[in-house]
Amino acid sequence: MVFVIAFMVFIAVAVSGYAIATLLQTRESAEERIRDRLQRVGAGGSGRRQSPLLKDQRLSSIGVLDAFLSRLSITRSLAQLTRQAGLRNRVGEVFLYIILMTSVAVLLGLLTTGSFMMAHAWAAGAAFIPVLVLRRRRRKRMALFSEQLPDSLDLIRAALQLSLIHISEPTRPY
Repeated sequence: MVFVIAFMVFIAVAVSGYAIATLLQTRESAEERIRDRLQRVGAGGSGRRQSPLLKDQRLSSIGVLDAFLSRLSITRSLAQLTRQAGLRNRVGEVFLYIILMTSVAVLLGLLTTGSFMMAHAWAAGAAFIPVLVLRRRRRKRMALFSEQLPDSLDLIRAALQLSLIHISEPTRPY
């Protein structure tokens, strides 16, 4: 009976979280449409959209989560790890993956062992899974970069030598 109640609470929390995220996403997309319209009007009505000069540095597309993450000290290192891994995901998504993995581990720990201590131990282990995946992707990306860097530098060297040879040749009148 306890397992059924725990499962129902998990489902209720997951569904309500999804509903809140969808509601906030819809609200933010409406605000973005208004900003786009104002930008077109500000561009002289030409309808041309100017490319932004600054990169979007938001931590999450959900405003409340963005404000929460900006207060955490771990956010900067998690953002750097996400960028180095080559993911386009925001830190908020990674943070939500951590919460999801922790919740699933608690639920599975309670269902299989029935012990709150074991469930929390499983949750602690599962919280590191998204971070381990990010570290693995970063390691692969850095290895690929290290593998391609010598060829790229050799190509640049050859192009510079060719341009210097072309510049040093005297021009011949026709």
